[in-house]
Amino acid sequence: IEFKNKEGNASGKKVYVQLKSGDSYLRTRKKDDTEIFQIKNDRLIDYWQSHNYPVMLVIRNSNDEIRWMNITDYLTVQARKTKAIEFSGEDFTSLNVERLRKELYPDI
Repeated sequence: IEFKNKEGNASGKKVYVQLKSGDSYLRTRKKDDTEIFQIKNDRLIDYWQSHNYPVMLVIRNSNDEIRWMNITDYLTVQARKTKAIEFSGEDFTSLNVERLRKELYPDI
């Protein structure tokens, strides 16, 4: 997603999205009901962390609910390689996209 500047032109500022669709991508951990996204390929972690812009994990379930979270930030905080992401996604809406733009790029 490339954000536009105040004049409506491409800003060069962006986020990448990793799209996943279906109920099989998230499981619920029994001990605390936390949703978990299992990383099946270690190469993905390196790939996501290699980008110059944030990577957002976007998951759509069978109820057509679409949520997203910043996995670049998550993996940075973990400070190690992990096989499971605690998915704390928020609704993927235009308001949340705009909020993220203002948070990441307040100058555009």
